[in-house]
Amino acid sequence: MGIPSVTSFDAATSADSRPASLGGFVDRPRLPVAPNSPFFLVHRTGRGGSWEVATDGLGAPTWLPVLQPYPIRPGAAGVRTVTAGEPRSRMWARPVQLLQEEGAIVLPLDLQVDPENLPNGVPAGAYLRESDCVGGVFYHSAWERPRRGIRGNTVTHDMDRASYNRWRAQLVTSGVIPLPSAEVLAEAQRRASRRVDTAARDATLPQEARQEEIGKAKARAQSLATATVPGAAKPRATKAAAP
Repeated sequence: MGIPSVTSFDAATSADSRPASLGGFVDRPRLPVAPNSPFFLVHRTGRGGSWEVATDGLGAPTWLPVLQPYPIRPGAAGVRTVTAGEPRSRMWARPVQLLQEEGAIVLPLDLQVDPENLPNGVPAGAYLRESDCVGGVFYHSAWERPRRGIRGNTVTHDMDRASYNRWRAQLVTSGVIPLPSAEVLAEAQRRASRRVDTAARDATLPQEARQEEIGKAKARAQSLATATVPGAAKPRATKAAAP
């Protein structure tokens, strides 16, 4: 994917932009946390742990790409400060280039999310949203609903997993993120199988607790073995090799 446009980032950080909101939810008082940095969502292709199986919002176990936030904060992770007159895109040009050279998919800040893949009440727009907080802006994804926690100056994040999963599936079916390799999926299944054996050998747990852990590990391994890939002609999951 190309480097994100300057326009979307400027709009997200401009002092004269519209008042921050909870991404379409009913506006709430300012969050009791310090400002954070905006971020890209990045998928690191071909790596272990780059795909996971989910069911919420999908109806059946489905392989989905793991997306990680990459902060746009000068001085961190290769992001630099820009001087007066420089385009803001210079801030992140180098780290985005390096990520792409490694084969990572960097989702542009202005990548629009289809309304059917957003939580109810959240307006159409990009995946990066903002809320008003103490001293500035708190950035979060369109699927998170940050709100004041019960205790002290804390924030709780309510995550709409169903719509987030549907969006991740669409990233694959639309070709934004390529299909995973059979090797990556097979390795994930091997790790799941090893967890079953690890749970069975865990002598530190009482018998009942150990059986419960074994059951959970087996259920996860079965889920991975039967999961399908969005848009694939047939299931990409293969039988896991013996650990």
